[in-house]
Amino acid sequence: MSNNVPYRPVLLRGRTLFLCFFIMSVCTLSGCRVAYRTLLGVKMKMSWMGPEKLAKDFKKKGVPADRAFVLDTASYDKAVRARYKAEVLQIFPEGLQSAKDSAAVKQMRKQTADDLQPVQVRYFTADGTPIFKLVNCYLDPPIPMRWNVEGAFDEFPPRPISELKDVEDDSLAFFLKHIRHIDGSPFAVSELPKADYYAVLFINDFMVRPSRKLLKEMRKYRKRHPERDVHVLYVNNHNAQMWSMMNLEERERAKAELAEPEAATR
Repeated sequence: MSNNVPYRPVLLRGRTLFLCFFIMSVCTLSGCRVAYRTLLGVKMKMSWMGPEKLAKDFKKKGVPADRAFVLDTASYDKAVRARYKAEVLQIFPEGLQSAKDSAAVKQMRKQTADDLQPVQVRYFTADGTPIFKLVNCYLDPPIPMRWNVEGAFDEFPPRPISELKDVEDDSLAFFLKHIRHIDGSPFAVSELPKADYYAVLFINDFMVRPSRKLLKEMRKYRKRHPERDVHVLYVNNHNAQMWSMMNLEERERAKAELAEPEAATR
């Protein structure tokens, strides 16, 4: 992580003392790895997911093939961090170091950390204007891990939670630039069908429970509002989580694999 974007514990954000004690107790009795996997649904052993494995994973999750995509790991991460730096420098032209204690900059860092979280759901209007965002670190504690925070999905469109209602989010166009087909080929904006609303889901095979819970919540939500014209893009960012764990040789192999579809389209 960049020095300007502090580490934020995924899911746990200063929850109750009881919860912390419970997790510590489970770790002591069962071992941290088992406790972490059980409570937070984090898979400890991961491998790079190629196109075939991604296709199978989407099918297993019940995601239609024409709505299954992957995140361009490097470009998305770079764009989010570049936006943060540009916003800070706009307020503090003298540099990031002088701005580190500013309340405004702290809020920008918080938003950047949110935008880099592994599991997310976002809604946009027909013209791509952002109207809703929820990421994994705002969920209820690991048990029961509800996505319907503050009843956000009790109405349509979903209502922003109190902590995020005043946050200025990125447009749909920002995300489309970093979304690819599962074979790695670019996604053209012209491929996006007309709809009254768009939704983008970030899911993966790394944070298993949050991803599974989000998909379940979205299925229920769409069943409650079948009359609404919403086009959902399911974006697997599993490899984004893998990238930081790979050595140089593994990264080079992955980049070569990603480059093959691009070469074929030229």
